[in-house]
Amino acid sequence: MICSGGLLNINATIKYSNYEFHLKDHLGNTRVAVNENNIVTQTNNYYPFGLTFAQSGSSTNKYLYNGKELQEETGLLDFGARQLDKELGRWFNMDPKSEKYPFVSPYVFCLNNPIRVIDPDGKDVIVLGNSNGAGGVGHQAVLIGNNKGGWVYISKDGAAKSEDSRGPSRYTAKFFKTLDAFKNSHIILKQLMVVITRMLEVERMRIWFSN
Repeated sequence: MICSGGLLNINATIKYSNYEFHLKDHLGNTRVAVNENNIVTQTNNYYPFGLTFAQSGSSTNKYLYNGKELQEETGLLDFGARQLDKELGRWFNMDPKSEKYPFVSPYVFCLNNPIRVIDPDGKDVIVLGNSNGAGGVGHQAVLIGNNKGGWVYISKDGAAKSEDSRGPSRYTAKFFKTLDAFKNSHIILKQLMVVITRMLEVERMRIWFSN
């Protein structure tokens, strides 16, 4: 049973249960699993699109890349709305909200930038990092939580390098009851527009060079 912060293993036959704590990175990837006795039961390393390497440990935990469950029958990661093929780095299904992203293939995962962008449910992307954000001084963020208790958004803007920039580094922390509330907020819209603008610029350069 998946719980906040880890996994509860229950054996009804012998009436035994134990809790496994999961240590995750800024993308929500489960990197280390530790049991109640402080023993490391699983370590995971990932390529950018979710394929694991140097995986070790005795844990049966299947909630790995982005905290999503690995389907052993297909080898796909279950994001809810659709499945991710971690070997190809592509969705197995079309984007149910593809009309919102006409500039990118409906099978592309995280706008082809899984280091700075996450997709919690297979529908909409959330930008966590933007090197050109915050007036050019950089922006990093993390979204922590779940659908029951809500989500906490924490971000940090980089420090200014000159007097005409926006000043010292700044932190932002905000609470959202649902992912939809966050997706519809001005925070995600501003960050997404920066990514869209940059992708359109790259596409225009590609077309120019191909001609």
